[in-house]
Amino acid sequence: MSFISLTIILITVSTLAAHKLHATTYPFVAFAALQPQRAPASGTSSSSSPTMTILSRHAGIEATTTEKLLSHLTDALIPRVKPLLDRLKGDERRREQERFMRAEQDRAYREAMNRDRERIERKIREEQEAQKRAEVERIAEEKRLKAEEEERARKEDWDRNRMEWRRYLRRLSMTNPAPSAGLRIGIRMPDGTRRIRIFGPRDSLTTLYGFVDSHFIPSDLVADQDPTSPPSSPSSGETAVQEEIAGSTSHPEQWWKFRLATSYPKKAVPWRPNTTLGGITGLEDGVQLVVEPVRDADSRKPRKSLESRSSSAASTIKSGGDSADEYDTESDEE
Repeated sequence: MSFISLTIILITVSTLAAHKLHATTYPFVAFAALQPQRAPASGTSSSSSPTMTILSRHAGIEATTTEKLLSHLTDALIPRVKPLLDRLKGDERRREQERFMRAEQDRAYREAMNRDRERIERKIREEQEAQKRAEVERIAEEKRLKAEEEERARKEDWDRNRMEWRRYLRRLSMTNPAPSAGLRIGIRMPDGTRRIRIFGPRDSLTTLYGFVDSHFIPSDLVADQDPTSPPSSPSSGETAVQEEIAGSTSHPEQWWKFRLATSYPKKAVPWRPNTTLGGITGLEDGVQLVVEPVRDADSRKPRKSLESRSSSAASTIKSGGDSADEYDTESDEE
Protein backbone atom coordinates (compact mmCIF):
# COMPACT_ATOMS: atom_id res chain seq x y z
CA MET A 1 0.00 0.00 0.00
CA SER A 2 2.85 2.41 0.83
CA PHE A 3 4.71 1.64 -2.42
CA ILE A 4 1.60 2.33 -4.47
CA SER A 5 1.05 5.67 -2.64
CA LEU A 6 4.70 6.73 -3.16
CA THR A 7 4.52 5.88 -6.85
CA ILE A 8 1.35 7.93 -7.25
CA ILE A 9 2.96 10.90 -5.48
CA LEU A 10 6.13 10.78 -7.64
CA ILE A 11 4.07 10.51 -10.79
CA THR A 12 1.99 13.48 -9.60
CA VAL A 13 5.10 15.60 -8.81
CA SER A 14 6.73 14.71 -12.14
CA THR A 15 3.53 15.57 -13.94
CA LEU A 16 3.34 18.94 -12.14
CA ALA A 17 7.02 19.77 -12.88
CA ALA A 18 6.61 18.79 -16.50
CA HIS A 19 3.49 20.91 -16.78
CA LYS A 20 5.24 23.84 -15.09
CA LEU A 21 8.31 23.57 -17.35
CA HIS A 22 6.24 22.90 -20.45
CA ALA A 23 8.08 19.65 -21.05
CA THR A 24 6.56 17.87 -24.04
CA THR A 25 9.55 16.12 -25.51
CA TYR A 26 12.12 14.00 -23.74
CA PRO A 27 14.94 14.03 -22.83
CA PHE A 28 14.27 17.48 -21.42
CA VAL A 29 16.67 19.91 -19.65
CA ALA A 30 15.72 23.30 -18.18
CA PHE A 31 18.00 25.90 -16.63
CA ALA A 32 16.61 28.11 -13.83
CA ALA A 33 18.21 30.90 -11.80
CA LEU A 34 17.31 34.00 -9.75
CA GLN A 35 16.38 36.93 -11.96
CA PRO A 36 14.99 40.38 -11.29
CA GLN A 37 11.27 40.62 -11.55
CA ARG A 38 10.01 42.22 -14.71
CA ALA A 39 8.91 45.83 -14.44
CA PRO A 40 5.15 46.42 -14.42
CA ALA A 41 3.36 47.54 -17.55
CA SER A 42 3.35 51.16 -16.30
CA GLY A 43 7.09 51.29 -16.73
CA THR A 44 7.93 51.94 -13.09
CA SER A 45 10.80 50.03 -11.62
CA SER A 46 10.21 47.32 -9.08
CA SER A 47 12.25 47.07 -5.90
CA SER A 48 11.02 43.59 -4.98
CA SER A 49 13.45 40.73 -4.54
CA PRO A 50 14.46 38.55 -7.49
CA THR A 51 12.53 35.36 -8.24
CA MET A 52 13.42 31.98 -9.61
CA THR A 53 13.12 32.23 -13.40
CA ILE A 54 13.34 29.61 -16.21
CA LEU A 55 16.22 30.76 -18.39
CA SER A 56 16.07 28.14 -21.16
CA ARG A 57 14.53 24.82 -22.10
CA HIS A 58 16.19 22.05 -24.11
CA ALA A 59 14.23 19.05 -25.44
CA GLY A 60 15.23 16.17 -27.59
CA ILE A 61 18.37 14.13 -28.01
CA GLU A 62 20.21 16.57 -30.24
CA ALA A 63 19.49 19.59 -28.03
CA THR A 64 20.56 17.92 -24.81
CA THR A 65 24.02 16.74 -25.73
CA THR A 66 26.80 17.52 -23.31
CA GLU A 67 28.66 19.79 -25.71
CA LYS A 68 25.63 21.91 -26.49
CA LEU A 69 24.57 22.20 -22.86
CA LEU A 70 28.09 23.23 -21.73
CA SER A 71 28.42 25.71 -24.58
CA HIS A 72 25.01 27.20 -23.84
CA LEU A 73 25.79 27.36 -20.15
CA THR A 74 29.15 29.04 -20.70
CA ASP A 75 28.28 31.40 -23.50
CA ALA A 76 24.75 32.40 -22.72
CA LEU A 77 23.55 31.59 -19.26
CA ILE A 78 26.52 32.50 -17.09
CA PRO A 79 26.99 35.97 -18.68
CA ARG A 80 23.26 36.49 -18.24
CA VAL A 81 23.04 35.62 -14.58
CA LYS A 82 26.51 36.72 -13.44
CA PRO A 83 25.71 40.46 -12.97
CA LEU A 84 22.76 39.66 -10.75
CA LEU A 85 24.70 37.04 -8.82
CA ASP A 86 27.60 39.46 -8.40
CA ARG A 87 25.19 42.12 -7.18
CA LEU A 88 23.58 39.68 -4.77
CA LYS A 89 26.99 38.60 -3.54
CA GLY A 90 27.99 42.24 -3.17
CA ASP A 91 24.80 42.95 -1.26
CA GLU A 92 25.52 39.97 0.96
CA ARG A 93 29.08 41.17 1.52
CA ARG A 94 27.80 44.64 2.37
CA ARG A 95 25.26 43.18 4.75
CA GLU A 96 27.97 41.05 6.30
CA GLN A 97 30.21 44.10 6.54
CA GLU A 98 27.38 46.06 8.11
CA ARG A 99 26.73 43.25 10.56
CA PHE A 100 30.43 43.17 11.35
CA MET A 101 30.53 46.95 11.80
CA ARG A 102 27.44 46.86 14.01
CA ALA A 103 29.01 44.05 16.02
CA GLU A 104 32.22 46.09 16.33
CA GLN A 105 30.23 49.17 17.31
CA ASP A 106 28.29 47.13 19.85
CA ARG A 107 31.54 45.69 21.19
CA ALA A 108 33.14 49.15 21.36
CA TYR A 109 29.98 50.50 22.99
CA ARG A 110 30.01 47.71 25.58
CA GLU A 111 33.72 48.27 26.23
CA ALA A 112 33.11 52.01 26.59
CA MET A 113 30.24 51.29 28.97
CA ASN A 114 32.44 48.93 30.95
CA ARG A 115 35.22 51.52 31.08
CA ASP A 116 32.75 54.20 32.14
CA ARG A 117 31.28 51.90 34.77
CA GLU A 118 34.75 50.98 36.05
CA ARG A 119 35.75 54.66 36.07
CA ILE A 120 32.60 55.59 37.94
CA GLU A 121 33.07 52.73 40.42
CA ARG A 122 36.73 53.68 40.85
CA LYS A 123 35.72 57.30 41.37
CA ILE A 124 33.13 56.22 43.92
CA ARG A 125 35.72 54.08 45.73
CA GLU A 126 38.22 56.95 45.69
CA GLU A 127 35.59 59.33 47.04
CA GLN A 128 34.62 56.83 49.72
CA GLU A 129 38.28 56.33 50.64
CA ALA A 130 38.79 60.10 50.63
CA GLN A 131 35.75 60.49 52.88
CA LYS A 132 37.11 57.81 55.20
CA ARG A 133 40.52 59.51 55.28
CA ALA A 134 38.86 62.86 55.86
CA GLU A 135 36.78 61.35 58.66
CA VAL A 136 39.86 59.78 60.24
CA GLU A 137 41.74 63.08 59.91
CA ARG A 138 38.76 64.95 61.31
CA ILE A 139 38.55 62.63 64.31
CA ALA A 140 42.32 62.85 64.79
CA GLU A 141 42.15 66.64 64.52
CA GLU A 142 39.28 66.77 67.01
CA LYS A 143 41.28 64.58 69.38
CA ARG A 144 44.34 66.77 68.90
CA LEU A 145 42.37 69.96 69.49
CA LYS A 146 40.65 68.38 72.49
CA ALA A 147 44.01 67.27 73.88
CA GLU A 148 45.44 70.76 73.28
CA GLU A 149 42.41 72.32 74.92
CA GLU A 150 42.69 69.98 77.88
CA GLU A 151 46.42 70.65 78.12
CA ARG A 152 45.80 74.38 77.86
CA ALA A 153 43.13 74.13 80.54
CA ARG A 154 45.48 72.12 82.77
CA LYS A 155 48.25 74.64 82.21
CA GLU A 156 45.93 77.55 82.93
CA ASP A 157 44.71 75.78 86.06
CA TRP A 158 48.31 75.06 87.02
CA ASP A 159 49.43 78.63 86.40
CA ARG A 160 46.43 80.05 88.24
CA ASN A 161 47.02 77.75 91.21
CA ARG A 162 50.74 78.48 91.09
CA MET A 163 50.13 82.23 91.16
CA GLU A 164 47.95 81.78 94.23
CA TRP A 165 50.79 79.96 95.91
CA ARG A 166 53.21 82.78 94.99
CA ARG A 167 50.91 85.26 96.60
CA TYR A 168 50.52 83.04 99.65
CA LEU A 169 54.31 82.86 99.96
CA ARG A 170 54.48 86.63 99.68
CA ARG A 171 51.96 86.85 102.49
CA LEU A 172 54.16 84.54 104.62
CA SER A 173 57.28 86.63 103.94
CA MET A 174 55.43 89.78 104.94
CA THR A 175 54.32 88.20 108.22
CA ASN A 176 57.97 87.32 108.95
CA PRO A 177 59.94 90.55 108.39
CA ALA A 178 63.66 90.39 107.69
CA PRO A 179 65.97 90.64 110.75
CA SER A 180 68.33 93.58 111.11
CA ALA A 181 71.35 91.29 111.17
CA GLY A 182 72.04 87.89 109.71
CA LEU A 183 72.85 86.44 106.32
CA ARG A 184 73.08 89.16 103.70
CA ILE A 185 72.06 87.53 100.44
CA GLY A 186 72.06 89.30 97.11
CA ILE A 187 69.85 87.92 94.37
CA ARG A 188 70.24 88.62 90.65
CA MET A 189 66.95 88.11 88.81
CA PRO A 190 66.75 86.78 85.22
CA ASP A 191 66.02 90.29 83.90
CA GLY A 192 69.26 91.58 85.43
CA THR A 193 67.73 93.40 88.40
CA ARG A 194 69.20 92.78 91.85
CA ARG A 195 67.51 92.21 95.15
CA ILE A 196 69.17 92.18 98.58
CA ARG A 197 67.68 90.85 101.79
CA ILE A 198 68.94 89.82 105.17
CA PHE A 199 67.81 86.37 106.35
CA GLY A 200 68.19 84.82 109.74
CA PRO A 201 70.33 81.66 110.06
CA ARG A 202 67.25 79.77 111.21
CA ASP A 203 65.17 80.91 108.25
CA SER A 204 64.29 78.02 105.98
CA LEU A 205 65.35 77.51 102.40
CA THR A 206 61.65 77.75 101.56
CA THR A 207 61.68 81.33 102.88
CA LEU A 208 64.52 82.22 100.51
CA TYR A 209 62.81 80.56 97.54
CA GLY A 210 59.48 82.17 98.48
CA PHE A 211 61.13 85.61 98.55
CA VAL A 212 62.52 85.07 95.06
CA ASP A 213 59.24 83.59 93.87
CA SER A 214 57.27 86.66 95.00
CA HIS A 215 59.14 88.80 92.45
CA PHE A 216 57.39 86.93 89.61
CA ILE A 217 53.98 88.27 90.71
CA PRO A 218 52.56 90.90 88.30
CA SER A 219 52.38 94.41 89.67
CA ASP A 220 48.60 94.60 89.30
CA LEU A 221 48.18 91.84 91.93
CA VAL A 222 48.60 93.90 95.09
CA ALA A 223 49.88 92.35 98.31
CA ASP A 224 46.85 93.45 100.35
CA GLN A 225 44.70 90.93 98.45
CA ASP A 226 47.05 87.95 98.85
CA PRO A 227 45.36 84.81 100.26
CA THR A 228 45.72 84.21 103.96
CA SER A 229 45.44 80.41 103.63
CA PRO A 230 47.02 77.90 101.23
CA PRO A 231 45.11 77.61 97.93
CA SER A 232 44.80 73.81 97.96
CA SER A 233 46.13 72.34 101.18
CA PRO A 234 44.63 71.57 104.60
CA SER A 235 47.94 72.46 106.24
CA SER A 236 49.45 75.91 106.64
CA GLY A 237 52.80 77.66 106.41
CA GLU A 238 55.81 75.88 104.97
CA THR A 239 54.26 72.48 105.59
CA ALA A 240 51.53 73.32 103.09
CA VAL A 241 54.15 74.41 100.57
CA GLN A 242 56.13 71.20 101.02
CA GLU A 243 52.99 69.09 100.64
CA GLU A 244 52.00 70.96 97.48
CA ILE A 245 55.43 70.52 95.90
CA ALA A 246 55.64 66.83 96.82
CA GLY A 247 52.17 66.09 95.48
CA SER A 248 52.07 68.12 92.27
CA THR A 249 55.41 67.71 90.49
CA SER A 250 58.13 65.14 89.87
CA HIS A 251 60.90 67.61 90.69
CA PRO A 252 60.78 70.72 92.90
CA GLU A 253 62.41 72.88 90.22
CA GLN A 254 59.40 72.31 87.97
CA TRP A 255 57.16 73.72 90.68
CA TRP A 256 59.33 76.75 91.46
CA LYS A 257 60.18 77.29 87.76
CA PHE A 258 63.65 78.46 88.71
CA ARG A 259 66.78 77.33 90.52
CA LEU A 260 69.27 79.20 92.69
CA ALA A 261 73.04 78.99 92.35
CA THR A 262 76.00 80.90 93.75
CA SER A 263 77.54 83.28 91.22
CA TYR A 264 81.19 82.31 91.85
CA PRO A 265 82.16 79.61 92.15
CA LYS A 266 78.95 78.40 90.62
CA LYS A 267 77.23 75.90 92.88
CA ALA A 268 73.58 74.94 92.79
CA VAL A 269 71.46 75.63 95.84
CA PRO A 270 68.42 73.40 95.18
CA TRP A 271 65.29 73.60 97.26
CA ARG A 272 64.89 70.95 99.94
CA PRO A 273 62.32 70.65 102.68
CA ASN A 274 63.23 71.24 106.33
CA THR A 275 66.51 72.95 105.47
CA THR A 276 67.74 76.09 107.22
CA LEU A 277 69.93 78.67 105.53
CA GLY A 278 72.48 78.53 108.31
CA GLY A 279 73.04 74.83 107.58
CA ILE A 280 74.06 75.40 103.96
CA THR A 281 77.79 75.71 103.43
CA GLY A 282 78.74 78.92 101.66
CA LEU A 283 75.86 81.04 102.95
CA GLU A 284 77.28 81.76 106.40
CA ASP A 285 78.82 85.10 105.48
CA GLY A 286 76.29 86.07 102.85
CA VAL A 287 76.50 85.34 99.18
CA GLN A 288 75.44 86.48 95.73
CA LEU A 289 72.82 84.10 94.20
CA VAL A 290 71.73 83.88 90.58
CA VAL A 291 68.15 83.00 89.61
CA GLU A 292 68.12 80.60 86.66
CA PRO A 293 64.72 79.97 84.99
CA VAL A 294 63.70 76.35 84.45
CA ARG A 295 61.99 75.53 81.17
CA ASP A 296 58.53 74.07 81.25
CA ALA A 297 58.55 70.29 80.91
CA ASP A 298 56.02 67.52 81.06
CA SER A 299 56.92 66.68 84.63
CA ARG A 300 53.77 67.90 86.32
CA LYS A 301 51.93 65.15 88.13
CA PRO A 302 48.14 64.84 88.03
CA ARG A 303 46.79 66.77 90.96
CA LYS A 304 46.06 64.44 93.83
CA SER A 305 43.45 64.67 96.49
CA LEU A 306 44.36 66.55 99.64
CA GLU A 307 44.61 63.33 101.68
CA SER A 308 46.91 61.49 99.27
CA ARG A 309 49.02 64.61 98.73
CA SER A 310 49.39 65.13 102.45
CA SER A 311 50.46 61.51 103.08
CA SER A 312 53.03 61.48 100.23
CA ALA A 313 54.38 64.86 101.27
CA ALA A 314 54.71 63.74 104.86
CA SER A 315 56.97 60.86 103.83
CA THR A 316 59.05 63.21 101.66
CA ILE A 317 59.37 65.79 104.42
CA LYS A 318 60.27 63.14 106.97
CA SER A 319 63.07 61.80 104.77
CA GLY A 320 64.38 65.29 104.18
CA GLY A 321 63.78 65.17 100.41
CA ASP A 322 65.67 63.43 97.67
CA SER A 323 69.34 63.35 98.67
CA ALA A 324 70.48 61.92 95.36
CA ASP A 325 69.38 64.64 92.94
CA GLU A 326 71.34 65.74 89.89
CA TYR A 327 73.04 68.77 91.51
CA ASP A 328 76.25 69.23 93.45
CA THR A 329 75.16 71.45 96.32
CA GLU A 330 77.19 73.45 98.80
CA SER A 331 76.19 71.09 101.60
CA ASP A 332 77.53 68.09 99.62
CA GLU A 333 81.09 69.37 100.22
CA GLU A 334 80.93 69.02 103.97
